[in-house]
Amino acid sequence: IFFVLTFSIVTLAQYNWVLKQSGGSLGGPIDVDLNNANNVYFGADNKIFKSSDRGETFSQYGINIPGATDIKSIIHDDNNAGTLLVAIEAATDKILKTTNAGASWVITADGLSFSFFGIPMTPDPSHPDTIYTMSGSNFMRSTDFGNTWTTLTSSVGCATPCDIEVFPDTSIILIGDNGTGIFRSTDYGLT
Repeated sequence: IFFVLTFSIVTLAQYNWVLKQSGGSLGGPIDVDLNNANNVYFGADNKIFKSSDRGETFSQYGINIPGATDIKSIIHDDNNAGTLLVAIEAATDKILKTTNAGASWVITADGLSFSFFGIPMTPDPSHPDTIYTMSGSNFMRSTDFGNTWTTLTSSVGCATPCDIEVFPDTSIILIGDNGTGIFRSTDYGLT
């Protein structure tokens, strides 16, 4: 028994988590390029970092995001190199987009109110240009990878959504709320 315990402890001690890039964020600040899994994007504070070696090393990607205090969510456009959407915490929460690898950022949705802990944006896995977000109790959709946003409903039933899950190849969407529960739509978020 002593030998087995000693071997187990020594074996477990060989595996340690290693900090590769410092920074603070809440929500969903990491995304991986589906076409090249070597490319990892990480949002922290007001910066985006990119790794081209599966998270071994990171360097800043583009300029600081104007007005951002935290990156709440990041989505890389797997069909268009250099295109990212970020949901940020700021004086008023916003969604910004870059199409030039972070050299400039354009606000595509402003005056939003995200949950403090939540992941405010989610892509539709069957339609990668369709992105869903929530601002308070407003459920919103973009069908052009964040260029424009439409409010689908203002009566979801919760005001602090923490997560949105879109089922592939269906009209089913789930919203998880901090404190109330799970809400389900079977018509792409209209009701």
